[in-house]
Amino acid sequence: MAHKDQGWQHYVNRLEVLSLAGEVLATRELAHPHVKQQLFTRSLANILITQEIKMVILRVHGSVHGYGGLEVTLRL
Repeated sequence: MAHKDQGWQHYVNRLEVLSLAGEVLATRELAHPHVKQQLFTRSLANILITQEIKMVILRVHGSVHGYGGLEVTLRL
């Protein structure tokens, strides 16, 4: 996923991993914009994913547009 961070007033401020049922499994807060660091990577550790979960949804939250509708589903 890519986002054109524009500074402190408009940037991606959170990454989330969800189950297909919508349960938030992990969250990572992003403390600052990444205007000159596109594309950038971040990690999330120690996410408890049971054997029953075969797919997860990744989504980002922006400071201006909220979730914005873009989600990526990954098969585990």
